[in-house]
Formats: sequence, structure tokens, C-alpha cells
Amino acid sequence: MNTQISSQTLRRLSFFATIAAEGSIRGAAHRLRLSAPVVSTALSELEEELGTTLITRTTRRHELTAAGREVLTHATEMLAAANRAVDVTRGNTPLSGTVTLTLPSELTTRWLPPKLQSFREAHPGVALSVQPEDAIVTLKAAPADIALRTRLVDLDTPIPSDTVLAFPLDCVCADPPRLSKITSHMSLDMPLIGSPGHATWLTARHRKRTIRLDFPSGLSAGSKAAALAMAREGLGAALLLSSTVEEDIASGRLHRLSPDLNFGWIEGRIVFRDKLPSREARAFARHLTSET
Repeated sequence: MNTQISSQTLRRLSFFATIAAEGSIRGAAHRLRLSAPVVSTALSELEEELGTTLITRTTRRHELTAAGREVLTHATEMLAAANRAVDVTRGNTPLSGTVTLTLPSELTTRWLPPKLQSFREAHPGVALSVQPEDAIVTLKAAPADIALRTRLVDLDTPIPSDTVLAFPLDCVCADPPRLSKITSHMSLDMPLIGSPGHATWLTARHRKRTIRLDFPSGLSAGSKAAALAMAREGLGAALLLSSTVEEDIASGRLHRLSPDLNFGWIEGRIVFRDKLPSREARAFARHLTSET
């Protein structure tokens, strides 16, 4: 006998999938633009309805149980099917209109252009607008349909399996760095270029140890593009996305601080301005997170 699923259950499953994606109730609440108690209550109600624990709470992160992983698989399939159903009901008419994306300026140099090119070829009726922005902006106040939000992944935390995008970091400078034996604290005679802020030290992973690199002073750049230009001019070391400095490293204009140092990753996720984004915005977001 088939039991009809209520709209409340579908809503709770959607919230549960968001909690799993964000790794915490607080993160899910921020993404859903709801209060943490509302999201927490929905999770508790879903667990009570299913008669099983889906997530174990820790002080640092929420972990899925075996039952939670199984439910998440079906919930993800359900949400994908719902999006496809909405697209079908709107017919097979070509996409049209305008979609605006805001994202960190670094990602506009190497990662974004091929994505834009292939999307334009597939959907020529959609006008795309790109707004590079290194400062934190509120989507409601910005004229953007989609934002690519990034955050630094802790060196001791593995990149979550549900992360949509992950970009490794490199610390580079114009002159080949002279590094002595790596100790727990290593001093370097060059300023650190950052954006924003005036940090004068960095942490990095060397094999199984976390070390600290101290700099005599710090420079601040208004954007990552400016930090890259300053590093090329020999004004100091800059912490940048690896993909944006590959050509400079290959040509010898910039050098890695050390190939043995791991400075972590930038995690990226897509955020919509509207709770019910347009068909064009959803299609563009799917394209951004695809492998092509």
C-alpha cells in the first residue's frame, strides 16, 4: 500500500539535504534564510517521523549516520526530480532573459571564462552579466541572481564530500624563495600581500605538521588581481588560487613558496538570491558546477 507523502515531509527532507550539504544547522539556516531553531525543529520532526537518527551532532560538525546517508541519497534524487518536473511544466522553450553572477575576482580570470563560453553556446538567448567582487556583499542588496560564496577550508578538516567546488591555494613571490629547514615557526624576509587585511603570518601543512610562517610586515591589496600584480612586481608574497598563478609559475615570473607546503583550499558553493530562482538561473548554476 502506498502512503502519500505530505508537503511537510517533503519540506523537512529538503531542509535535511541542506543541513547535510552545509555541514551544520547554522549553515543550513543561513542558506535557507531561516532561523536555526526552525531548521533544527524540522530535522527533529523528520527523525521522529522516520523513527531513526539521521545526524549526530558534535561541537564542530554534524555527521550523517548510516541511515542519514541512505535518506540523503533519496532526498537528493527527490529534489533533482522536482527541479526537472518544474522545467518540464514550463515546456521546452529556449532559455531567455538575463542572469547576473557575483563572485570573487580571482575566479573570473581562469575558472569562469570557459564556463561562460560553453553556456553561451548552449543558450544564446540568455544574457550573462558578471560582477567580480572581493568584498562580502549581501545578495538582497546586490543586483545579482547568483553568488559564488567561498570560504577557507581548515587545514585539519578534509574537504567535505558534498563540496561543489574546491580550489587549492598557493603562496607565491617574484624571487625564488630561500627556505631553510622547516621548523614549527619559519621566518621569511618578505611582506605578505593580502586582500583584505594586514596579516603578517600564515599557517601551512607540511606533511603531518602544521607550521606557522612569519613575515616582517604586511601589505594590503584591494583585490586579488591587485595582489597578483604586486607579487609579480616583487613587492612580497601573495596567497592566491593555484589556478590563477599556473601560467606565472610556468613562465618563471612567480615562484611557489615551497611545493611541500599545503596552504589549504577555498571551498565554493552556489547561493541563489531568490528562494524560487528562475529557470535560467538554475540552468546557469548547474552549468557552473558541472565538470565541463
